[in-house]
Amino acid sequence: MLAKMRIEAESILAVLEAQLGNQPFLCGNRFSMADALLIPMLDYLEPIAEPTPLLDSRPRLSDYLVRMRERPSSAVLRGD
Repeated sequence: MLAKMRIEAESILAVLEAQLGNQPFLCGNRFSMADALLIPMLDYLEPIAEPTPLLDSRPRLSDYLVRMRERPSSAVLRGD
């Protein structure tokens, strides 16, 4: 069951990575609701590391998540 779910997650992450491409945000050059919804999902998936971290094979999404965490609006969510 977990293996099947991991395959599905990896498939979805591949689509998101392709959608992101070289854009700063998921839907282009501006932060949108799509980003606001995606950030917590990626934040939740990032620590899953069995057998390997899900985002390790998705460098664009990993970099995107780092950039989104640096936004002032993310600091509010973390309680900084």
